[in-house]
Amino acid sequence: MQTKELVRLQKYLAQRGFGSRRKLEIMIAGGNITVNGVKAHLGIKVTGDEDIRINGKTIEIKDVSPVVYAVNKPAGVVSTVSDEHKRKTVCDLVSSDLRLFPVGRLDIDTSGLILLTNDGDLAQRLTHPKYEVEKEYILTLAEPLSPQQIDQITSGIDDDRDSFHVDKVEITGKTSYNLVLHEGKKREIRRIMAYVGADLISLKRIRIGSLQLGTLKEGEYKELSQSELNLLSR
Repeated sequence: MQTKELVRLQKYLAQRGFGSRRKLEIMIAGGNITVNGVKAHLGIKVTGDEDIRINGKTIEIKDVSPVVYAVNKPAGVVSTVSDEHKRKTVCDLVSSDLRLFPVGRLDIDTSGLILLTNDGDLAQRLTHPKYEVEKEYILTLAEPLSPQQIDQITSGIDDDRDSFHVDKVEITGKTSYNLVLHEGKKREIRRIMAYVGADLISLKRIRIGSLQLGTLKEGEYKELSQSELNLLSR
């Protein structure tokens, strides 16, 4: 009889659509996951035959193939699986019976490209800082940026809580710009604009890595092809 392989709990759950490894590690450290009635700890390994519970609920494991959807998120929609305030979420935009979760986040006022998946390993690769996956945004300001402001943005910024680095700033109109960065810090572009004193009117993400938003309309989604997945995984 073949012995089942032992794998780290966060990897086992990520491969089955319960979130990215990073998110699951936070849940394990916070005591939200139990294995056979005992609070899990970072480093624990499982075969899948254990009684694994998340927030007290026994998980249901289904063997499903990884899937990724590209979604054009409208402003006003939150980038979470569910919302305690009953606001519309990005998961509400996709018709699927699978357990999906967003890869990273766009804040509620930002529109554009976001990915939904059941593949925790892919989510890890796309969001972990060490992989430096580029994200491109279109932003519209109330007034044009001065050369000094652009120099400030591209030189790197340190505020009281964090540091930010923008890879590229391209002028596309009188008050419109394309920004490319590879970090994924919370409300990063909004905080950068506030730091340099620019009044941000709108913000839209148009690219993640090799994947372009393209002609996908607001509120619409599409399942990524295998060739798109292969490029994205690189």
